[in-house]
Amino acid sequence: MFKDPTSTSGSLQTPPWMTTLCPNSDTKTSSSCLSCGSSFAIKSLQRKSLLSCWRDLEGKEALVIYELEQEERVLQEVLDMLDPSGNEPKLTPAFLLSLCIQHSASTFELTHFRQLLLRIAGQIQLVMWEKTKELAAIQPQT
Repeated sequence: MFKDPTSTSGSLQTPPWMTTLCPNSDTKTSSSCLSCGSSFAIKSLQRKSLLSCWRDLEGKEALVIYELEQEERVLQEVLDMLDPSGNEPKLTPAFLLSLCIQHSASTFELTHFRQLLLRIAGQIQLVMWEKTKELAAIQPQT
C-alpha cells in the first residue's frame, strides 16, 4: 500500500506517521487501528494493551467500564452533569466522555464506536444550541 519510490525492493513500507497511530503495524497478524479504524497487522497484542490509560497521582487507572446496552444511559448521566452554575469542576463531563470514548474504542466494534462519537457530537451540539439561545435572549437588540 505504501511504497517508497526510491526503493528498489517491491516490499510495502509503513509511513512514519502510521507507526505512531498504529503501533506494531509491520508485524504479521491482522487487526484495526484504534485511531482511524483502518486494518493493519499486529502480533498477539490485545486491543486494550495498545491504549494508554489515564492514571491518577497514585498510579491508579481512571476507567469507565460499562456494557454496550448501558452506553446510552452512561452517556445521558454524564451529559446531565453539565451545570455551568454548579460547583463541580467544569471539565468533569468532558473527561468522563473521553473515558467513555476510550472504553468504546478498546472494547466494542468499530460501528458502535462511531455511533457513540455521533451521539456525543449530537448532544454537544444540542447543549451548545441551547446555551446560544439563552445568551441571545439575554443580549439587548443592537
